[in-house]
Formats: sequence, C-alpha cells, structure tokens
Amino acid sequence: MSNLQEFLLDMNNLQEFLLEASVEDCIKEILVSERLKGNGFKIKAMSNEQYKRFQKLCISQKNGKRHFNDSKMKEMMLIECVVEPNFSDAAWIQKAGCATPEQLLNKVLLPGEIERIVGEISELSGFGQDLEQAVEEAKNC
Repeated sequence: MSNLQEFLLDMNNLQEFLLEASVEDCIKEILVSERLKGNGFKIKAMSNEQYKRFQKLCISQKNGKRHFNDSKMKEMMLIECVVEPNFSDAAWIQKAGCATPEQLLNKVLLPGEIERIVGEISELSGFGQDLEQAVEEAKNC
C-alpha cells in the first residue's frame, strides 16, 4: 500500500470517527472539592455555538476599548454546562432565596470550586487546563 493510500485510509477513518463521536456526548462526572463530600457534578463540553455566544455576550466596548468579562463567561459556562446539579432549576433557585442562576451558584459554591469546575469544562471542551488562553482568544476576536 502506498503512502497516499495509507493517508487516504487514515483520513477516511478519522472522518468516520468524527461523524460517530458527537460533541453532545462529551459528558463527564467530576469531584469538585473535599467540602462537597464526594458528591459528583456532571458536566458537559461547550458546543461551538455556546462558545461563540458566550464570547459575544462577554465582550463590551468602553471608551473605544474592548473589555472581556471573564466572571460572566465562567458563570455562563457553569449555568449551561453543568448538567447536575442544574443551576437553572427554578425551584432550587427560589428555595435558596435567590433570583437568578448566577446568584445561586455564587451562593452555594466557593471561588475555588467555581474555578475547578470551569477548568474541567474547559478541558472537556478541548481547551486543556488553560482557560486563560481561551479568554485571551475571546478578547482578541
């Protein structure tokens, strides 16, 4: 078999794999911290559409300069990419005495726990451990 034939066969295998391996299937259970006593969170990867929307909603213009709100990006990632617990659950939000999912997650999670979950979502979404690189990309869009 020639190098070209091997290359084409490999490409065909990759294409078949990508068709079968849906990005919606990227779900993982994680342990967040010792404080949560082994209760796992279920997270999913960000879709390309979500990532683009998050970027757009987190960039603002002030005095001719672009500003990126990374806290808002992290909140959006948690609200939309944490499957369990569901931070958008209206009954849970109300029971916690909160008005929004953002208030709820900031009430029930420590800052380090938020960073850990965001890091796991970023890694699952293909960014590796470095969310800062993704944030820098978003700032430069």
